Amino acid sequence: MTRSRKPPVVVYVAGTATPLASWKHQAETTARAVRDRRLMLHCAMRSGKSRMAIDAMENLGIKRALVVGPKVTVPVWEDQFARFARCAWTLLLLDARAGTCARKAALVRQAALSSRDVPLCVVVNYESAWREPLAAALIGWNPQAIILDESQRASAAFGRASKWTRDVCGGRRELVLGLTGTPGEPHKLWAQYQAIAPGALPRSYREHCSRYVVMAQRDVR
Repeated sequence: MTRSRKPPVVVYVAGTATPLASWKHQAETTARAVRDRRLMLHCAMRSGKSRMAIDAMENLGIKRALVVGPKVTVPVWEDQFARFARCAWTLLLLDARAGTCARKAALVRQAALSSRDVPLCVVVNYESAWREPLAAALIGWNPQAIILDESQRASAAFGRASKWTRDVCGGRRELVLGLTGTPGEPHKLWAQYQAIAPGALPRSYREHCSRYVVMAQRDVR
């Protein structure tokens, strides 16, 4: 019996000179993302959120991009780049195939050294991104663009994933986008916006809740 080989975690995407034409709302949103640089894309399913993120990154000439998403979406980004990227990219897909967080951290450092001539996009899941030594390796790599795919996965105000996304998205980034069709209730927006667009909502979670959240009253009779 022959063992099946695992798919590679490092993938080269050649890009296409004639990608599919963008829909009107995609072109408008891409232009808004390039202009504002920090934006939540609250769009319905199959509206092309990943296409808009890829177009925005390429329009800005991004060379180091980080995509954080649920486990199931990590390999999906390979297909999205293959379909929509206009230029060549190296993708580092850090899902279960890549092994432990220590192994993933080593892959990030290795890829950063070996792909200087081609834009590099690291794709990782929320469940492992905040764990050391991977968390420090990703922040130390200093990505220019950060895409939070299904950003509601980091909506817990004081959760570890939420805190890490705030850390990695902080500072001077050329592009930060949150992609989601279900951002959640008002109390779940705070953590997402502290990463995507700090300053859009109050810096204090308590102040945010007092201003925008109506707490349910329990009947204690």
